[in-house]
Amino acid sequence: MLTQRTKNLPKEIQGLVTDIEILKAIKDREIPTKTFDFDGQKYKSEKARSIREMLEIELQEKKNALANADKNIFIFFYKKALKISANEAKFYTENYKAYFTHRKEADQYLNRK
Repeated sequence: MLTQRTKNLPKEIQGLVTDIEILKAIKDREIPTKTFDFDGQKYKSEKARSIREMLEIELQEKKNALANADKNIFIFFYKKALKISANEAKFYTENYKAYFTHRKEADQYLNRK
């Protein structure tokens, strides 16, 4: 359930987001450069757009994989709680929802401008 690959997904997602932002800045000429290095190869700045598009697809795939892993983890622990009692499963579900409500509020607070 929690493989090393799954555990690495948040870090990989953040790395892709950073790479995409840099490539966008190169494409928009916010970073003035004629060439850039990516994945051990040198590219002309004109390639920034196509590489960014490729990374955006990969980013979406990794986000989907993370969402699927989160869903599977929830279901696993929900079933464990349900074996204890319906009240335990309800308690687990309520705490799970509360966590994401608080996480969203924290993200909004940290990302305010």
